[in-house]
Amino acid sequence: KIIYTLFDALAIPENFEAKVQFLRSNKIGLWDVLENCERKGSLDIHIKNQKVNDFEVLLNEFPSITKIIFNGKQSHAFFYKRFGLIEGITYFVTPSTSPVNTMAFENKLKIWSSCFE
Repeated sequence: KIIYTLFDALAIPENFEAKVQFLRSNKIGLWDVLENCERKGSLDIHIKNQKVNDFEVLLNEFPSITKIIFNGKQSHAFFYKRFGLIEGITYFVTPSTSPVNTMAFENKLKIWSSCFE
């Protein structure tokens, strides 16, 4: 909902392929920081036995990536622990869009919008 609102979309498509096309048309890629992990429930504090995705391979394959937006503090923490700061990349740590994060949507939207200025 955040991304669609930021890009003034009239509606969120139901179809997965339409969602992918929307992201591509706005030059947005999505990639999980963690390739896999174990977690009971939906809270990040319960993550264990995690394997971080290989961002070095991703950034080598797509050298035009200059910005990474983390959906929540924990994803950034896992990334930073493994890779630190990578030259040429600007980082944004935003409030999680998960319903578990009870911050008002309008406040989340304001913070997320700063990543696209």
